[in-house]
Amino acid sequence: MNHRVSVIGIILIFIAISCKEDYIPKPSGYFHIDVPDHSYRVYKNDVCPCTFEIPTYAQVEREEHFFDEKPEHPCWLNINFPYFNATIFISYRDVSNRKNFEKVISDSYKLTYKHSQKADFIDEEPIEIPEHHVFGYQFDVGGDAATSSQFFITDSTKHYLRGAIYFKSAPNIDSVLPALEFLKVDMKHIIETTRWE
Repeated sequence: MNHRVSVIGIILIFIAISCKEDYIPKPSGYFHIDVPDHSYRVYKNDVCPCTFEIPTYAQVEREEHFFDEKPEHPCWLNINFPYFNATIFISYRDVSNRKNFEKVISDSYKLTYKHSQKADFIDEEPIEIPEHHVFGYQFDVGGDAATSSQFFITDSTKHYLRGAIYFKSAPNIDSVLPALEFLKVDMKHIIETTRWE
């Protein structure tokens, strides 16, 4: 009988000791995303006076209306990434008129800095590919802004191309960050392979 009481007493002591540890909750996590290998193909059409390489896993559609109006130039493209539920919107403008050139550059900065209310930061990185007459800026917008990465490039005399990544979901940088980092590589590839015609 004493032996049984001793065993029960020891078990109760172990239970009491084990219950005194602090509980540490497990942090929230997100689903793992399997991403494809980066691979590209040249994109060319009849209306864009430039070519560039797009991912093989993307689908391109021409945008023929901009808020119920025709765009200023017919080279408005949606590069869709169904797997990521995201799109890189591309628009082209002819900037051979100097006033037009200054306006589109100013508009690019306005469009980017319009996100400053929601952004934690906005980083500007210059783009310079002189051998192909490609100059501009890439903008990384930190935080829960509608678009986290965008760019504009130009040859400073005639051509201007702007692009921005948008996700078809509420802006939440924590949940889209893996896909965003993947798509930023593709966007950079579009910039680096742009050739004016």
